[in-house]
Amino acid sequence: MPDDDSVLTLRRMTADDLVLMHVWAHAPHVARWWREDGTLDEVRANFLPMIDGEDPTVPLIIELSGTPIGHAQWCRWGDFPEDGVRFDADPDEYCIDYFIGDPELCGRGVGTALIAELVRSVHESVDGTGATPTGFLVDVEQANTASCRVLEKNGFTRLPDPHPDRETDDRSGPTVLFRRRW
Repeated sequence: MPDDDSVLTLRRMTADDLVLMHVWAHAPHVARWWREDGTLDEVRANFLPMIDGEDPTVPLIIELSGTPIGHAQWCRWGDFPEDGVRFDADPDEYCIDYFIGDPELCGRGVGTALIAELVRSVHESVDGTGATPTGFLVDVEQANTASCRVLEKNGFTRLPDPHPDRETDDRSGPTVLFRRRW
């Protein structure tokens, strides 16, 4: 973390965050791995259903001492069964996705703190709801070593891709999976 006084928090994304999401998605260090959004209209089309609750994915903004620095989101694999099958995910496992939008904060321990806070936040959100979560299953491009490291530092175990021959888009490389039990 940048200093001992820094506080990392997560808050629900709002429509007011979409311009910033668009800017972050085009930063070279984010665009290399985050390939979901092009134009601002595409960012809106992707995130507004999440913000409005039409899509079960929970979109979050990462803040460091009150300043927005990145994005995280989580969902239950069972809410996206076609995607879950690609990775042999248990329907009651959760997927997380994340990036740090500010390149100055990369490589400074923020990612490790982010994953810890994201796991805590998902637990807090799901516990007591009657859900029967089994854990987390996260897919990461193998070449994204920083993401792999922060997951391992937070107790995630590396697994082989159960379907290594599946088709991927032109830009993505081999995928590695990480699992952490609830």
